[in-house]
Amino acid sequence: MENKVINSLKKFNWQKITDYGRSLDELNDAQYRFAKGLAVEFAVEKLADGNIKYVGEAHRDYVWPKYKLTGELKSQFSAKMFDRRGKMKKDFDIKLNNSNGTNKQSKLDSSHVADILIVCRKDGVFVVDKEAVLKKAKSQGDGWVLKVTPEDVTLIAGPLTQQETFTPGIKNAINEAIKQSIPSI
Repeated sequence: MENKVINSLKKFNWQKITDYGRSLDELNDAQYRFAKGLAVEFAVEKLADGNIKYVGEAHRDYVWPKYKLTGELKSQFSAKMFDRRGKMKKDFDIKLNNSNGTNKQSKLDSSHVADILIVCRKDGVFVVDKEAVLKKAKSQGDGWVLKVTPEDVTLIAGPLTQQETFTPGIKNAINEAIKQSIPSI
């Protein structure tokens, strides 16, 4: 991955993004888990460099016209990136997708992989380029899982500790939006 892309990624406000992501525990309930990932995806767009745009398409969450790149975000705020001594863990597992029982491929289709995979964990952020994703992804059950080591990733931020806690109230806002959308009798 080019240094200018890495340098731009490092300028995103990862501290605030991870603080926000760690403040979304209200969305850990199975019915709301989709919203947690979506909330972090929007936070990255808002707290980025002003050029990355959320698109929410299959296999890509962002387009980054400045660099002619696509990006996919995986938020894993229940997992750590670093051990107690501040060293990166030996490996990282990332579930790439769930095919709802339709995964019959033995090789991951390159058109299903963004140019960069951004992984946010509770204490840091790293990226994996498309080449490494294609090389390391394994078919597993209902989708694809990526197992990478520190040698396969580029550190973007970390180790980070939580500096702020937010009270987003997203769960209640979702409930109210749904209730408001129901037609009257």
